Amino acid sequence: FVKQPAGFKSGPIPGCGIYETTNYVLLIANSGSYCTDQQEFPHGKLGNEQLSWLSNAIQAHPPDGKWRILMVHHHPFNYPYPTANKDISCIEEGPELVELVAQHEIDLICHGHRHHPKLFTQLQSGWKRPATFFCAGSLAVNETERNYGQIPNLFHIISLEQRLSNRAAFGYVLSYEYTISDGWHPVRFSKETPLDP
Repeated sequence: FVKQPAGFKSGPIPGCGIYETTNYVLLIANSGSYCTDQQEFPHGKLGNEQLSWLSNAIQAHPPDGKWRILMVHHHPFNYPYPTANKDISCIEEGPELVELVAQHEIDLICHGHRHHPKLFTQLQSGWKRPATFFCAGSLAVNETERNYGQIPNLFHIISLEQRLSNRAAFGYVLSYEYTISDGWHPVRFSKETPLDP
């Protein structure tokens, strides 16, 4: 129902593609397309065709100074939970996706699905440079999905400013939370929203 902007190139399944501007290359992967009742437990999946397309799309846009951003719904690795359980938020091919990110110098990986926001930069042995992972939390999700309202709905404004000497992306994220009493306002740092406003 949404008209894609001019210059958007669709990928092999609905909801994935690539969009390039003078400042950035945005790669979008759809990790929800294969979520079905036939899965042992519902979780993210890219599928071989989309993973292959993503690899080719990244390589077709080599690092040239533009910001390289990947957006995906589920996250590529497990986050700790208060109790041990199967992580329904994780992408089945998460390790392969992280290797693509590492080997092809993606600056920022944005994902959702997990309602707890999280922001961190990581560098592992063998990576060409650090990558920043950003879990955006929830934007418009009912209270029961957000620990009965304990975790607020959020939105963020991201500004990438420069690369550091280790080639890590440097910038800022302005985060806002919604409360019934105050509407949208800068986020309050807490266990549920561990972000600096």
